[in-house]
Amino acid sequence: MRQKEVTFMALGTVNKIQVRYPDQEEEMIGDVLDMIVERVTKISENCNFYDEHSEVGLINSYAGEKKVKVSYDTLKIIQKGKEYSLKTNGLFDITAGVLTKLWDINHNDGHIPSRLKIFKAKRLVNVKDIYIEGTSVGLKRKGQMIDLGSIAKGYCVDLTKEILVSEGIKEAIINYGGSVVTIGKSYRIGIQNPFKKQGEIIGVLDIQDQAVVTSGNYEHFFVKNKKRYSHLLDLRKGRPVDNNIASVTLVADSALEADVYTTVVFMNTSSSYASKVVILNDGRYYMSDHLRKVFHKVGYI
Repeated sequence: MRQKEVTFMALGTVNKIQVRYPDQEEEMIGDVLDMIVERVTKISENCNFYDEHSEVGLINSYAGEKKVKVSYDTLKIIQKGKEYSLKTNGLFDITAGVLTKLWDINHNDGHIPSRLKIFKAKRLVNVKDIYIEGTSVGLKRKGQMIDLGSIAKGYCVDLTKEILVSEGIKEAIINYGGSVVTIGKSYRIGIQNPFKKQGEIIGVLDIQDQAVVTSGNYEHFFVKNKKRYSHLLDLRKGRPVDNNIASVTLVADSALEADVYTTVVFMNTSSSYASKVVILNDGRYYMSDHLRKVFHKVGYI
């Protein structure tokens, strides 16, 4: 068996695919990986919230005016995003782009939006205002914005697994910016220590043919008056989540589903999601009972 790894930039992060395959499939594997990189890169471009010329950017620009024809993958992500938004009773909503833009956590130097601006932005968040006609997508009200940043990565991880499996790959690990999916044998997946530098973990999970996704308040944030404002927004309040959770790790069959529900668990700690590891701001952590059987502690918080 041979091993091949490809690393590329897309979706605002570093992405890695590692596959194991028989010697005679060398050329085929190279072609498949090239195809995946090209497709994921295109999805990243089409779903770029910050590019007004991307497919998502055009939908947002023409909100309240007209619909926009989109590519197959953008349409699928929006359809999935709308489906999960409706399921989660307002805890997750892909039309929260107006709040994403208002807070602009990645470039914010400490500015806190006024209550009035937050109130007005909140009124524009409603996934029911997305309408889909064939391969075209629109928003009913001017000023509304779709933001697929919370699920595009998960979609691409699931898509990559689907393509590899369809090509007969029996062993692989896909890691797109910390959203991980495994194929075949059991892999040990680390859980980031939210209080240490990138790569320092508190432990590992033995995972086989599943997705592991972590979201934390340490990833993107700014600090003002000793208070941390993270990129994770509580849509009920229109403000960054303010609770005692530092990170949430979920294990699921789908990376996209895990993307959605890490957000949900962050806002609703009593969520009954079956497979989770939650690390609190004071260093304590808890996990679902069945995950204890596959968890191995290797570090200290």
